[in-house]
Amino acid sequence: MRRLIFALVLLGMLAGCGKKGISPWHQPFYQDIPATLNAHNLAESEVDLRIVYLLPLTGSSAKVGEAFLNAALMAQFDLPDHQIETFFIDTKGTEAGTLDALEQARDKNPDVILGPVFSAEVKAVQEAGTTVPVISFTSDNAVLGNGVYTTALLIPEQVDTMVQYACDQGKRRLAVLGAENKVGELTLNTLQQSIKKCPGMVVEKIALYNPKDVNLAPAVLKVSPKQIDPKKKNLTEAEQAELAKPIAERVDFDVLLVAEEGVKLKQVMSLLSYYDMTPRDVMTIGLSGAAAQGKDKSVRGMYFPAMPIRSEKDFEQLYQAQFGKKPMPVAAYGYDAFMMAVFLKSKGALTEEGIANVGGYKGINGLVRLNKDGTNNRLLDIYQINPYGRPQLVEPARANFEEVPQQWFWNTQSTQSIADAQEELERQKKQVQEEMMLKEALGVEEIGTNERTVKEEVISEDVTPASEEESGY
Repeated sequence: MRRLIFALVLLGMLAGCGKKGISPWHQPFYQDIPATLNAHNLAESEVDLRIVYLLPLTGSSAKVGEAFLNAALMAQFDLPDHQIETFFIDTKGTEAGTLDALEQARDKNPDVILGPVFSAEVKAVQEAGTTVPVISFTSDNAVLGNGVYTTALLIPEQVDTMVQYACDQGKRRLAVLGAENKVGELTLNTLQQSIKKCPGMVVEKIALYNPKDVNLAPAVLKVSPKQIDPKKKNLTEAEQAELAKPIAERVDFDVLLVAEEGVKLKQVMSLLSYYDMTPRDVMTIGLSGAAAQGKDKSVRGMYFPAMPIRSEKDFEQLYQAQFGKKPMPVAAYGYDAFMMAVFLKSKGALTEEGIANVGGYKGINGLVRLNKDGTNNRLLDIYQINPYGRPQLVEPARANFEEVPQQWFWNTQSTQSIADAQEELERQKKQVQEEMMLKEALGVEEIGTNERTVKEEVISEDVTPASEEESGY
């Protein structure tokens, strides 16, 4: 009964549009949506499009659900001439609640389901199956596929973007610092593909830590310069010479990827600074969460990827003006998902085949393209945290996907374990090193098939080459 009453109240708000309810107040954040959707009316209804949101409207995550709901209302009223019927069904933030909500959603005969928000909820929907597309908000690759997509910013996309940026800056020797968790696993899996797009790039060092450990120093020291106390009496000549070098010359890599976010990122960066390793000394790249830690001096100078910050700020101002409070950071996904559903409907693309071939949609969070396996590609801006702790744009995202090949990363079946990923990256490193030696020995810039057949003859005898199977030749 509670849900039914909520739905009646919502319809009252819709009916009051332009009077006391929410009303259009700005240039909407969307692209290429026609004035009406009449060409795609449902045969059995006067409604052009029927959308169901699955959101945690009660329980411990109710505030998250409220943020998505408010953003969806903003989107609904930015399209006053479209006949769109929207339902908001409570998942309670649990798997059982989600399955119950899914049954209710089916009764609404929707064209598309938007949500759920959390990984466990999305997994429940994926396993139950649906006959319509489900565009969720989870960042967990493992629960996607079989008609379930996500618009969330994914770890692989962030890692790939930053590795390509480092490559463009001439960096070729990468070190990785991160946790032995899902983020670390996705990072290492992504690197296998990303470094292949950057000729000569190798992963020189991988330092991982148990995210539950309090002491992260052992891992941090692996990517820090050799510790020498400059106040020590009777420093050797070698130690004095080492201390005289710039930090960049005291480590065996030229770019450090820190695959961490939140408070843990702040902890890691503070430790790096303590051990004389800062973004001012060696190029340091990270994930989108770095923006939130800019107040910490140890993070300043770090590069990170992000969706368009300016349009997000505009959205925040409009949200606060309408609802009297700042939106949660995830709220913009709720707006964009609504507009994406309308966009896909206008293209006749609310099908598995259509979604993966529509070419991308631009909203508050920038350009996003959904893939067949449920993941997505995004075109991301690259920022650096300036000396004042604020994000500064250093490279804007591309304008479109025209020159960006469609690629998808990994879901449940295709990710390697951390150990296997490390082994593969080491194999790739050895292969690149052998190719560099071969090029030098032959005096060529590129290696053809004929040159590969004589690699063992020209590589120095004191280096043991990989077997044919290991090297991939």
